[in-house]
Formats: sequence, structure tokens, C-alpha cells
Amino acid sequence: MGCDSVTGGSRTPPADATFARALWRVPAPVAWLGPAVDDSTVYFANALHQVQAVRTSDGRTRWISSSVGIQFDIALALHVAKGLVLYPQYDIYAFDVGTGALVWTFADSAHTAGGFSRLSSDASRVYGGSASGVVVAVRLLDGTLAWRTKVSADTGQVNVYSPLVSGNTVYAGYLKYSPPFTGGLVALDASTGAVRWSQDLPPVSPNLWGGAAFDAVKVWQDLVVVSCQDGTVRAFRSDSGTAVWTSPRPSGLAAGVNDPRPLAVAGDVLVVGSDLTMVQGLDARTGALVWTRNIPAGGSLNYPIVSMGDTFLLRYTSLQVARLVGGTGSILWQTLSVSEPEILALPAFDSTQVYVATGAGFFALRR
Repeated sequence: MGCDSVTGGSRTPPADATFARALWRVPAPVAWLGPAVDDSTVYFANALHQVQAVRTSDGRTRWISSSVGIQFDIALALHVAKGLVLYPQYDIYAFDVGTGALVWTFADSAHTAGGFSRLSSDASRVYGGSASGVVVAVRLLDGTLAWRTKVSADTGQVNVYSPLVSGNTVYAGYLKYSPPFTGGLVALDASTGAVRWSQDLPPVSPNLWGGAAFDAVKVWQDLVVVSCQDGTVRAFRSDSGTAVWTSPRPSGLAAGVNDPRPLAVAGDVLVVGSDLTMVQGLDARTGALVWTRNIPAGGSLNYPIVSMGDTFLLRYTSLQVARLVGGTGSILWQTLSVSEPEILALPAFDSTQVYVATGAGFFALRR
């Protein structure tokens, strides 16, 4: 695969980028759900709503599951946990990683869409958000409901995005889809679902939205950090919810314009995208701006960002992916935006390779 420029649409790679090398390709129908990977297998979702298990070493297909059917494309990626590959749609489907057999299905009786956005798991439970203001915990053993917690008393639509478990706490951001369009951040006991603390996330201006951005709650050391709809990034003590710092909206953002910025951790730097065709690095301890990388050829950078240790994977509006260094924002490699297939879903990675789903099938790239 090639390399796209970061300046003005030029086809010349930037000085700090190299070509992304494809190691293998599996022809498959178009998929929009990101893959998941374990020690030897990467799991893709195809356009027939099946899981396709592919050997990471050579791209050979191991098995293809039954179809989960067409529901709603409301999730980000497959998820691997406890010998299961989990396919989130409105419900959650669990397949055996060895055989592809369907093990269980979680369909919440309260219709809370446990497969909403991104899943997170620990040794015994998987956690999901919803479009109805609740976080659900599902037992990995048998797919039964462990607990369900409503994080907002609002009776309208409340989107709870990508709960994140860390230790024995589950953190989740949410957005109320009714005026005045605000929301908050909540910390729940992972065992019981009890609320440990919660924080409102009001907008910095009354003409903006408050609440959490999509898939934008991360943990760094003793802080939990959330990106907000208004373009701010805010950090709180993970044990108490005490506010620590707020990073302001990006300079140049027009008044009254929201900027729900994707967020990731890369070492001691928090990486945030923006609708202003740029990506920035913030000091995780203080929220201070460390670097800014303008990427006009990439367009809007409001897709979720994938952490890779001290580096990160960034997906552009042009449906291509780049790997960047968290400490500096320098580009290690990019894929080509014109002659190469568009990357349709969130990428996954292991110690040696990056896996992407494209319009031309599934690819492994050299990490």
C-alpha cells in the first residue's frame, strides 16, 4: 500500500513518513465493523454480518461464522474476550474463537442495545453502552445480564458511549439528545454497577453542546479523561471525580461550532483529533498543548483513534490510515488515498502487524 501526503493533496510522502507495506490480503465483501485480534487469529466482520477468522501468519481463513442478521450498524469493532469473539450490533453475539460456533446471544429485555458503540471487558464480564441511558454488564460465561445501571434520569434519548473498564471501575461518557444537549461522565462499580461518582459536562458556552464525545473516555495513570462535544478535553481524578484540568477548544474553531474530538493515549501524551483537519498532542498530566499536526489532505480527523503504546493509528476522512508517534506527532507511515482501497473500519493490531478492513477485502500491514 502507498503513502499519502499531508500537505495540499500532493502525492509526495512527507519527509517523516514511509510506505505502508501489505503482507497479505483476503478478498471479502465490504465490512464497516473493525476487526479484533488474539495471539494467532484476526477476526473480521464481513458485509454478510458474519465473523471471518483469519490466521495472522499467512491470511488463511480458519472459519466463517453464521450471520448475525441485519440490525443496526451502531458499533465500532469486534471484541475478543475469554475465548470468545463478540459481535456487537443492537444485541451482542458471542462466537467460539476456535470453531466459530455461536455460544450465546445477549438480547436485553429492556431493549437497551448492549452492543452500542465499543465493548470493554475484564476477566468475567463485558460492558456495553446504549442509546437509552444505561450501561450493561454481561457475564462472559453464559451471556446473562450481571447488572444494568441507568446513568441519567433524562427520559429522552441518552447515548452512553463505549464504557471503559479499568481495575474494578467502569467509566462511561454520555450525551442527552434533547435540549439543552448536555451530558456527563460516570464511574460505576464493575462488580455491582453502583455509581461511585458522576460529573456533569456542561458546555463552555450556551450555544454549544455539552456531554461526552463518541468513544472518548480514556484512563491515564490516576486520571480519567473525556473529550466533550464542545471541543474541550477534561481530566478528573479517577477515584473521586475531582476535576484536575480542562484543555480549551482548538484555536480557530468558529463560535457556536461543536468539535467532538476523538481521544487516545500514546505514552504520556493524549492524542486528540479535530474537525479542523489537525491532530494534537496534550500533556496527559496537565492538559498543556505539546504539538499540533495539520493534515489537510486527510480532511476531518473525527474518527476514533487507536492507541499503540507510544504511537497511535489515525483514520482520515479520505478513509486511509496513518501511524504516528505520540510524543512528536511525526508520521511513521500512511496508506495511499487514491489508488489503494479505502479503509472502512477501525484498525486493529498485534505486536507485528496492523489489520484493516477495506473495500477490497481484509489486509495485514507491517506494523
